[in-house]
Amino acid sequence: MSEPAPEDDISLDDEDVEVSGEVGQAVIERLLGGQVLGEFDE
Repeated sequence: MSEPAPEDDISLDDEDVEVSGEVGQAVIERLLGGQVLGEFDE
């Protein structure tokens, strides 16, 4: 496995996910910039 890129290191201006109150799809879309294509019911 390769070393993480310097921009992947924790920085003081990173948002604290634990106190954001967001979970699941909201985190994927807003914090990670992703898009949920579908969901599976368990």
